[in-house]
Amino acid sequence: MEPWGLTATDATAMMARGELTSVDVVESVLERIDARNGEINALTTVDPDGARAAARKADVQRRAGG
Repeated sequence: MEPWGLTATDATAMMARGELTSVDVVESVLERIDARNGEINALTTVDPDGARAAARKADVQRRAGG
């Protein structure tokens, strides 16, 4: 299953086991938004740079034990 399709619980568990990163999830979700939003127009504002920065920060914090 693609990361965009995981539940938050499953994604968190996979991240705790080192099988997935926040960056993996964000990239997957951004790709899904690009693929689908033109058709369904569900999102009016997307901040890819902000999402990526937050994901990188979360991954650093997780690796540091926080």
